[in-house]
Amino acid sequence: MVKAMYRALQKELIQWQKARKHEPILLHGACQVGKTFLIEHVAKENFQHFMNINFELMPEMCGCFDDIAPKAILANIKAITRQAIIPGKTLLFFDEIQL
Repeated sequence: MVKAMYRALQKELIQWQKARKHEPILLHGACQVGKTFLIEHVAKENFQHFMNINFELMPEMCGCFDDIAPKAILANIKAITRQAIIPGKTLLFFDEIQL
């Protein structure tokens, strides 16, 4: 059952990646069930670049959202990480967002 669910989620993420317009995805679930592992696997197989912003390990990243304009957020992330975010080639993953 777990493998079937994993494959279904993987398939959905790949379909999302191939779509023309990318809306954010919220992957919500219990702790320690493999959400980050799944995203990392899909990123490795389907994207040229992967950026994992883990708010638990990098609390300073919260300041990137002081201005909620998407271009400002991306500029702030780039300034802190010193990594370019390439549209269509970089999967930007926000991890450990505590709602």
